[in-house]
Amino acid sequence: MKLFFILLIISIFFIYWFYLSIKKHLANRDAIKFSYLGGYPGIKGPKVVFLRDSGSYLEFEGVKIPKASIIDVKLVPRSAVGGALAGAAVGALVAGPVGALVGGAAAAGSPGANNVIQLSYSKNDTNYELFFTGPNILNQYPLLQGMVHRR
Repeated sequence: MKLFFILLIISIFFIYWFYLSIKKHLANRDAIKFSYLGGYPGIKGPKVVFLRDSGSYLEFEGVKIPKASIIDVKLVPRSAVGGALAGAAVGALVAGPVGALVGGAAAAGSPGANNVIQLSYSKNDTNYELFFTGPNILNQYPLLQGMVHRR
């Protein structure tokens, strides 16, 4: 009898875990998965985020950015040397002087991560720039552009 209840509890746990996994998958199926590098006040990077289209907003990490406030979305290519400099700049933006060293070293040592998406937007008369990257960035860039221009 004890074994039955133990197996029942374990089964319920796995069913609940499976339910949560499917719920998370369905919530993110229309979102674009990026590696967020930084730029939004109060959200530190690098971290994996899901950017989704919420009608007149782009939403990630619970933050809604009005599409009307987006100034530009561009793909910033990096060369080997330029990549180290861009990595240092993004690292400095995200984590200060130590971040500049780590960002420069990381960007120079990873030739596969050649591009960064820069999303510029305005909030309260201040311009901000968000930086995203990822292994599939060349395919994700047009998807993000489509999200921005679909108002």
